[in-house]
Amino acid sequence: MTATTSSAELEALRMLEARAHELREFLESLPSHMKWERFDELRERCARLMDQMPRPFNDERLKATWVRTQERLAELHAALASPSTRARVMNRYDELSRAYEQWLAAFRARASAMGMSFPVRASSVKPLIRARTVFHMAMGTLAIGLYQFVINLRQAMIILLSLLGITITLEVTRRIWKRWNHILLTSPVFHPIARPREYHTINSSTWYLTALCLIGPLFSKPAVSAGVLILAFADPAAAWVGKRWGKRKLHRQKSIVGSLAFLVVAFVVASAFLLGLYPQFTIAQRLGAAGLAATAGAIAELFSERIDDNFTVPIAAVLASSLLI
Repeated sequence: MTATTSSAELEALRMLEARAHELREFLESLPSHMKWERFDELRERCARLMDQMPRPFNDERLKATWVRTQERLAELHAALASPSTRARVMNRYDELSRAYEQWLAAFRARASAMGMSFPVRASSVKPLIRARTVFHMAMGTLAIGLYQFVINLRQAMIILLSLLGITITLEVTRRIWKRWNHILLTSPVFHPIARPREYHTINSSTWYLTALCLIGPLFSKPAVSAGVLILAFADPAAAWVGKRWGKRKLHRQKSIVGSLAFLVVAFVVASAFLLGLYPQFTIAQRLGAAGLAATAGAIAELFSERIDDNFTVPIAAVLASSLLI
């Protein structure tokens, strides 16, 4: 490959990435726009995206996934332009989001092969999903409630390892049978809480259970419980605050206000838990542990890109809080 060709390909990648960034922003905003019935705006944005789409890159995998993404975008535009039901539009939205995630994987592979540092703006679609947020907080609260008042460590590990075995089985089988993957992630159980990228990657629940199985037997109950509660409440807080008001970015797509929201909520939740249930430690120990856990969790959430933050955040928070409790 000549230097001129390489330069031209890198420029093509940058142009493609810029268009994809606009597409991702459109996808993340569509659910809320649908809620407020701003259909005219959605149709106009969709049409602009179709007009501005560059020609696909010469790489065959990248080309195929980009063409598929363009096709799904055209189908969404057609649904928005016709008297379609909300369910039909959201179905087209889901298909476009999954196509985008496939393209993103191909883009990452090609950018890496070209020796190009991964572009800041090319990232997964992460819409705010209220059902996912409620599920996130409810599961964390239930898990800690059971661990604190109902079951012991041995029983907790039996439950966690059993659940991890189920999720790993599902991960393996849905990779082998694509039809099963589609049925599973579009089912009434998983569809309301799944993100588009999880259609093609490891589910966040698998990362979460793996983290719990690692930290459960190695660290104290108060440290583990504080780490789980931080993930349950501070992670959704960062997402909601960051998406709504996070104009100024701190690192890649992570905003300053989102990270601050994580830090504040994490500290409040961890300190309230430790102050309320563990009087055997001094106040300084409990507040210090909460502060360390919140800070470590916020840093882990900020820099979690290739590895899911459902894995990194609880581990980082538990390691930090264990320095004092």
